[in-house]
Amino acid sequence: MTVPELVSTDMRKLLVARQRRRVRFPIDWSYTLKLIGLYAACRGAILGATVLYPAPTSVAQRIETYDGAYYAHITQIGYPTSIGSAGGSPIAFFPGYPLVVRGFDLVTRMPTWAGLLAISLAAGAVATILVGRVAQAATETPTAWNTGFWWQILPFSYLFTIGYSEALFVAAAAYSLLNMLRHRWWVAGVAAAAAAVVRPTGLVLVAVGTVALIVHARRRVSLQPLAVVFLAPVGTLAYFAYLKYHVGSFTAWITAERTGWHIHEDFGEATIKFVGKSAIYPTLHPWFDLVSLTMLGSAVLLVAMIRMRLPAVLLTYSIAVLFLATTSGISTLSSFPRIAFTAFPLAIPLAKAITKLPILVRVLIAIASLALAASLGIFLTLHLVSSRIMIP
Repeated sequence: MTVPELVSTDMRKLLVARQRRRVRFPIDWSYTLKLIGLYAACRGAILGATVLYPAPTSVAQRIETYDGAYYAHITQIGYPTSIGSAGGSPIAFFPGYPLVVRGFDLVTRMPTWAGLLAISLAAGAVATILVGRVAQAATETPTAWNTGFWWQILPFSYLFTIGYSEALFVAAAAYSLLNMLRHRWWVAGVAAAAAAVVRPTGLVLVAVGTVALIVHARRRVSLQPLAVVFLAPVGTLAYFAYLKYHVGSFTAWITAERTGWHIHEDFGEATIKFVGKSAIYPTLHPWFDLVSLTMLGSAVLLVAMIRMRLPAVLLTYSIAVLFLATTSGISTLSSFPRIAFTAFPLAIPLAKAITKLPILVRVLIAIASLALAASLGIFLTLHLVSSRIMIP
């Protein structure tokens, strides 16, 4: 072996050892318990505001609002044998979340709405901890656990207190990314497959695994990221195979998305029109203003992630999620904030910036964000419960 080859081999070994060493932090139970306590307090405040707000609707209706109504329908009855000719079809909703809820209901004999809420709350707690762990591994900073705290009080964290699948998805996706940072590729691949059976967004982990593979191949470190590339789409393919058997079409989900929900890949055309309209009429509707602010904030945080030189897998994941959020073909981009919320690595530079502020300012930011989350929760649960009757 020549001297250059020997040096190259030693450098590769040093690189692998450094990467493996720098992403491992022992679990600090004091931080973890503190984070769980803060999470419980925040969820109690948002859930209390949502449930106790005076309105002629039951607790079950408030938990099963909008998407929650479809998940409740799937949990209780299952999927229809046809897509249907009118209205949004339950086929558009992936089976991971209702499957877990059904299992929980069978064991506890609790009503479906309680199962939806329990799984969402529990998954949100796990996701919050894992987001903090990912931030620790990515920044090599033990105190970065507070990223989990700031992420779980963002305005769209109200999703944890209703029957939505975002909490379960982020828990699986964060566990996958954490294991990618630790170079535990098979575990990361299984977690990615779990994320892909909860939400279609999980397919972005295929792109993440591909980037990890390219990086490792160029450095001649390992080809093990192939495990993520091959395992990540298994969850989605399994659902499509089920639809082929149950409905008769492997592409039934795509058809349901286009015909019932008017969602299709438009490569950003609707986003460009929305941005132009928002620039001309900035106060056309409060919700549109919130969407615009979320888009702007996401762009700023993405730039901050790049400047922090965070790991490529986190950058790829965030970019891919935001790409899907801006190319859905929905003219109002109504789902953008929800999808962007699952791009949790964006919270790393946000938490870093907030941590530098005086304690009083941090407290005020936390209170304001929590109040906005509760307000959004009240709006969604009380003004969109009528969607329950739209299920074919």
